[in-house]
Parts: sequence; C-alpha cells; structure tokens
Amino acid sequence: MPFPFDIPDNEKSELISKILKYTTRTQEENAQLKERVNILEQEIHRLKGLNGKPDIKPNTPKNDDSSSKPGDDNDAGAGHQKRDTGKPDERTKKKRKKPPKPSNPIRKRVAPVNIPEGSEYKGLNLYGVQEITFTVSLIQYELEHWVTPDGDSIYGRLPESVQGYHFGPELRSYVLHQHHACGVTEQQLLESLWDRGVSISAGELSNLLTLNHDDFHAEKDDLLTTGLFHCPYLQVDDTGARHQGQNGYCTFIGSPEFAWFGSTESKSRENFLSLLHRP
Repeated sequence: MPFPFDIPDNEKSELISKILKYTTRTQEENAQLKERVNILEQEIHRLKGLNGKPDIKPNTPKNDDSSSKPGDDNDAGAGHQKRDTGKPDERTKKKRKKPPKPSNPIRKRVAPVNIPEGSEYKGLNLYGVQEITFTVSLIQYELEHWVTPDGDSIYGRLPESVQGYHFGPELRSYVLHQHHACGVTEQQLLESLWDRGVSISAGELSNLLTLNHDDFHAEKDDLLTTGLFHCPYLQVDDTGARHQGQNGYCTFIGSPEFAWFGSTESKSRENFLSLLHRP
C-alpha cells in the first residue's frame, strides 16, 4: 500500500508488520467477543424461560445399515427399536377406504343415433356413472278431524319422526351432519339450503342445531358409563376452555377405545370425581 509521506525503507517493513499483527489480534478478539455475546444471549433466554435458537441438523442422506456405527442417529440403542413410521401397525390410525359402488343401479339403455339397415345387434357395453340428487319436497299431512257422539274432537296422529317439527328427519340429519361433522357455519349452511330451495329461516336453523337433542346427550352419558365398564385403564386431562362465553375448563376422560369430554367451571379433585361418577 502506498504511504502518504516518505518513510525510510527499514521503518516501512517494521510498520507493515505491526499493522498486520494488530489486525490479526483484532480479528481474534472480535471472534471471541461474538462467541461471548452468543453465550450470554443463550443464558438470558434460559433465565427468562424463552425459546432458544432451534438446533436444525443438516439434511444428510441416511446411511445404509452396513455403514451405520454405534452412537449414530440411525442407531436406536440397545433395547430400543426405532419405529418405522412408513408402515402402519396396530397403533396407527386406520385410513378410510373408498366405499363400494351403489347396488341396484338405475338402468338406462342408449341406442346409437343412426343405425344403418342390415346392422347386427352385438349386446351391451356397460358404463357406470354415479350421481347425487338433492330434491326438496313439501309433505302436506291432512289430519282428519272427527267429532265423537260425546262432542270430543279427535285428529289424525302425525308420524313420530315429525312430531314437533316442520322439517323431516332426513333434512334434520343433513343439517346436523353438515354443521357438526363437516364444520359448515350456520350462515353458509343457511345459504346452501336456500340455494336448494328449502324455505327455512336463520332462527329455525338455529333451533334445529341446538334444541331437542336429549337423545344425543343421553348417548354421550352412556358412552362414559360403557367406557368405564369395558376399558382396563383410563387417561384423564384438564385444560382451560371457554364455554357459553365464560372461562372454564374442559375435562377429558378416555382410553384408546373411547373419548369423553365435559365442560365445567372448576378442575378440582371433587369436580373430577363428580364427572367420573356420571350419570
């Protein structure tokens, strides 16, 4: 590097060596300070209970069984067998399979548009098409009205499946399945029913989703009783949750065969015992 002023040659070499020595020492001190700062930051994170930097391992290919060494990540250790997540076993959740095609198909014969004279019939080629149809119908029950000789009025009785409802059981089942099983919101479900021609208001839809479900609650209570009777052991847990706009707790009682949930305002031992003894 050129000097801005004249320096004797013997002093130039000495000055350059001092600059290089100082630069090297400064770089070493900077590296030590960076390492010290990193250690202090990790200690601060630990004392504050914060998450540290993630330890991300390099993406290296797995070694063959013949090349794996004891102590490597591929070695499961003595007495521990590494589970192959690619193959399902008895602990793996079973995947749903495609259902079979509907039986008793509706047969529609289709002939060619133009059949030349003298053509010979050679049978049928089958081509299946699955279809789903949504139809809305109004069933008008005409309840006969009779008057007895004593002056009492008697009427025809509605089927049990529609008593207390102005919507049939198939429609009510569809509404419950869409909302609870498929996660469709009330507004989206209401618009979907309107698009299909169902005359229903937002209040009537809300009543179908929230009222007159005593049979489902009874089935839920029977689930806990049946599970306690048949399962050899139980797993329990409590977690905070909001219920009807209030802070509360959700208690889980279950096993690999069943799961039961209960919402309460407490997670005390007495609360757990009262839930365990239901109904």
